Amino acid sequence: MPRIAPWDNLPPNVRQHLIDRMRDRAISLADLNQLGLWIETQPEVPEEEW
Repeated sequence: MPRIAPWDNLPPNVRQHLIDRMRDRAISLADLNQLGLWIETQPEVPEEEW
């Protein structure tokens, strides 16, 4: 099953998108840090569109 790439391996445009959404939607830095920690666990993701 595919896995989500670590933050450092995400394409720059994807990282910028997340940062922009953080600003637009007032997502806290703590929320982004929690997302980063979750991504580091290399969670399995569905192969189909989700």
